Amino acid sequence: NGLQKAPPVKRRGHVRKTWSPGWMLGALALTAGAVGLGMALDAFLPLSNLSFLFVAVVALSAYFGGLWPSLLATLAGFLAYSFFFTHPRYTLSINSQEDTWTVAFLVVVSVAVSNVALRLKRQVSTVQAYAWRTENL
Repeated sequence: NGLQKAPPVKRRGHVRKTWSPGWMLGALALTAGAVGLGMALDAFLPLSNLSFLFVAVVALSAYFGGLWPSLLATLAGFLAYSFFFTHPRYTLSINSQEDTWTVAFLVVVSVAVSNVALRLKRQVSTVQAYAWRTENL
């Protein structure tokens, strides 16, 4: 009859409970890409600025993959940043108080950005569903 079923409008505060293995792998791949880019930029940027590469990975993982990929990206980013960029390098130990604060800041900001990206995705989905319904009235 030409009518299409409207996309579902998600309830406020609803978090998708399923996760895709593809997005979990995607979060790890993005983290690996951030490590590579960070190593290339390491000679040009202060160490603390490199942490924003991992925050961007978390934001992308949250927006496209959801909660679990973003949490995996947070954990992977924390481990990768500690291993590849803090002194002594290629260990998970951190000797500098400044590096400790940077890593702590990375984790806190990553969790906050993940939450904001998830909220943005929900709002975009809700607006699209309402726009579709309004258009088809």
